Amino acid sequence: MDGESVVLPSWEEAERAGAAQPPPERLACGGAVVRKAVLLQGDLIAAAKRVGREIPELAAGRRHVLVLGGFAGDPAERALLAWATVAGAALLLEPEPMSYVPTAVWARPTVFAGTAADLVRLRAAAERDEAGFKIFRRRRRLPFGRLSAVLVTEGELPPEETAFWGERGVRVGRIGFAAERQERGI
Repeated sequence: MDGESVVLPSWEEAERAGAAQPPPERLACGGAVVRKAVLLQGDLIAAAKRVGREIPELAAGRRHVLVLGGFAGDPAERALLAWATVAGAALLLEPEPMSYVPTAVWARPTVFAGTAADLVRLRAAAERDEAGFKIFRRRRRLPFGRLSAVLVTEGELPPEETAFWGERGVRVGRIGFAAERQERGI
């Protein structure tokens, strides 16, 4: 049932079918159900804050641009979506995995999140973009004119990749379950 939506019965229908009333704390706030996990509003806000710590603030009046390409059941994608919602980021969805990096290049995001392999592909695109500017003896400070953060969601980013982004003023961070477990000391 991955990625499918399900129509839930009304509370009255669920109660007639014998469902127990949820505890009061569950009724007091919003949340989401992903697979078998119930995420409270507080869980989503905490995830947004964790992601937000990895992303530099923009100047007043500007907003972040983010491209997402996964399923909201993935913890990293869910955290990114929560952050984008809280931060008011412009969000572009790309469902085709092979088009994820090209779509991000086209969108010129301020934040890019992907696997270590995605970041290697993004670097190649950034180098091609920089080559065009070198013809005119100019070099932009940030890749694609505004990329300020790249976030690794899976895999290990080699030191030379981290150095590439750092040399261009791009913050490199990590999100996902591994980062969350490390933060909690698990």
